Amino acid sequence: MATGECELTSDEMFVFECTLCVKRKKNGDAVKYCAECQGYCCRSCVEMHKDIHALINHNMLKKSSLKSTVLRTELSTVLRKRCSVHETEVLEMYCQNHDEFGCSTCMALNHKKCEELKSVSNIVDAIYKKSPIKETLLTLENKKTWMNTVKKNKENLLQKLKKSKEEAIDTIKKIRQEVECLPNEMEKESIKDVEMELSKIKSYLQHDIHMAEKEVSALQSAKDGLQRATGNEAEERFWMRIAQMQLNITESVIQSLHTQTDMKMLFSPDQEIINFLQQMIESFGIVQCYSLGTSNSRKTLYAVKATREVNIRTQNDTNTCCVLGSCFTQDGMLLLADYNNKTLKLVDLVQMVVVDRCNLGSKPCDVCCVTKREAVVGLTNNTVQFVSLGNQMELSRLIKVDHICYGIAYHDDRLYITDGGKSLYIHDMTGNVLQTVTKDNSGNDLFKWSTHVAFSDTGDKLFVTNGDDGVVAIDANGTYINTFKDENLAGAFGVCADNCGNIFVTGYNSHNVVQMSQDGKERFGEVVKKTDRISLAYSITVNTGDGTLIITQQDNDKIKVFDIQ
Repeated sequence: MATGECELTSDEMFVFECTLCVKRKKNGDAVKYCAECQGYCCRSCVEMHKDIHALINHNMLKKSSLKSTVLRTELSTVLRKRCSVHETEVLEMYCQNHDEFGCSTCMALNHKKCEELKSVSNIVDAIYKKSPIKETLLTLENKKTWMNTVKKNKENLLQKLKKSKEEAIDTIKKIRQEVECLPNEMEKESIKDVEMELSKIKSYLQHDIHMAEKEVSALQSAKDGLQRATGNEAEERFWMRIAQMQLNITESVIQSLHTQTDMKMLFSPDQEIINFLQQMIESFGIVQCYSLGTSNSRKTLYAVKATREVNIRTQNDTNTCCVLGSCFTQDGMLLLADYNNKTLKLVDLVQMVVVDRCNLGSKPCDVCCVTKREAVVGLTNNTVQFVSLGNQMELSRLIKVDHICYGIAYHDDRLYITDGGKSLYIHDMTGNVLQTVTKDNSGNDLFKWSTHVAFSDTGDKLFVTNGDDGVVAIDANGTYINTFKDENLAGAFGVCADNCGNIFVTGYNSHNVVQMSQDGKERFGEVVKKTDRISLAYSITVNTGDGTLIITQQDNDKIKVFDIQ
């Protein structure tokens, strides 16, 4: 802006320096003012405007305007922002139909059918109301600071993951020293699993970092533009709109960022590998990445985005399908325990078809995975059947127990099995009974109808459905914690955890699915209702990676697939 006041009346006394010359540390008296460049120009710079094609059409105000109110009047409706498509042209037009600025070429090409095309200089006062600049600048700076913090946190998290990756690899190497008879390929495969896990997490962390950097740059740009516009009413209003739009965009980006703030990669050795070397297990154990904080907890009810059905009946089935138990494999495939047809089925939800089936010889009630390549099935003939999950499912070993195997879950080399009655049994992996849970802390019967079981996200709690008495929560050692009930739930049957602090429970008699917090303090309501056309709901399982919720129903050849968010 001018270095003197505009109240002087003598041309000799009213002197402005050339803006460009000052930047080049040269002296030059201004003779004109460029509205687009928003700077004063000496004779040499005026001639330069004539020689450069991109500057030819700039609006050069006469020197007489520099000492009059004409300058203020003319500048108040002049925009110097250039078109991002046609870079030699200025945003001089405004489309009220689409609320967009553009150059004359943009308007001719993209808005020729619009009826409300106006010159910026004619309508700028009618479009915007003046907003407090200081507050907006402060908000921009705060958002920029926040995004810088997000960026820094994500970078620190990435470094922690890299460090924990090395620790996980060290764990793998120590295991190898203890079982030196294992081939080197096992070590390589395990390290590959760790690398792949880090690669997946690294991908979205780098995406978050990139988004944070992008928003920081955009916020700074909006801030700079608004600061430069101070004193120019049209510029202020234009940049105020840009700033508000950017703040909205940044807020949306913040909501879309992954919420983990602290994570660590752990390698859990597979103790069964020592006993099953002949099965050529490819990895020492399972790579898992745990969120160390509670930032991934969800405190709102899930919503159903879409619903579809998958026909699971095969040509070899002799009876109507009746899937009592289900679970996802680590590869995202779906396992179904078909009670009526005495089979375990593998479903590809991408192709929406059964891709493999395995005859069990007895009726299965439930299924769960114990490793990436092995599952266990609870059967009504007092048997736990192990199934290899290779290119084709195959029966492997089995263990006999003294009770019906109804619901089944695996955790820390233990099997937690209900009998569909008044007991929960805790077995080791060879079938020995370690504990039988039947009573609460006061000596009263704990269960009336113990059906399905699921562990909490952290593995410190076990949830057992108990019919009309709701869901019983116990710790991993079998100690009673609490009983969860919900007014919308009748006949609790299936249960699963969402890895975000909640459980889903199917109501066999209420024909629905309810959502509860894993600490039992909150009841969020019905995720799936009877109006979603489910009836006599049995098992439930969720793939938190893609938000897929699976519900099976009594005597039904189709399973329900719900996309939730």
